[in-house]
Amino acid sequence: ESVHLLQWPKPDNLNSKQKEILDEMQRVRKIVEKIHNLRDASGIKVRQPLSLAKYNFAKKLDKEFEDIVLDEVNVKSIEFDKTIEDAFLDTNITEELKQEGDLREFVRNVNSLRKETGLTIKDEVIIYVDTLNTKFVQLVNDNKESLKKDVLAKDFIFETIDNALITKQLKINDFTVLISLK
Repeated sequence: ESVHLLQWPKPDNLNSKQKEILDEMQRVRKIVEKIHNLRDASGIKVRQPLSLAKYNFAKKLDKEFEDIVLDEVNVKSIEFDKTIEDAFLDTNITEELKQEGDLREFVRNVNSLRKETGLTIKDEVIIYVDTLNTKFVQLVNDNKESLKKDVLAKDFIFETIDNALITKQLKINDFTVLISLK
């Protein structure tokens, strides 16, 4: 019999451990929702890492549940704090956090271009980057090896080419970049 045809377990069929996990996940969802609302109110995308979030929903979550919140809301650390109402988000973006956010945005844009051209995970490309912004060039150079893995690239070359698979001008947060894949 297919698992898709099976009935969901009824709450009364759950043991105490399963009920406890469901209750904790319910709290996780509420915390994540509150923190996402704080991000929205501040105009900060989830791709932009932040340093700290705090929550006060009944009691402290176990580490494994806090890790889920960290991952979902993209913050470096989370704390239980009885002195706040529901949730708090430190929206101060340090230079290090900004750079991490810029790299994530760059990876997302390059992978979007890869998808647009029909490239698969077996296809390695050379990425041509044309920008006048030396900060962005330095950021890519400083993180070249990890970026190569993230976007399946053989190399990054800082110039323009004519015979690319695709070329697009992109806005990567504060940077305007012409990206070509070959």
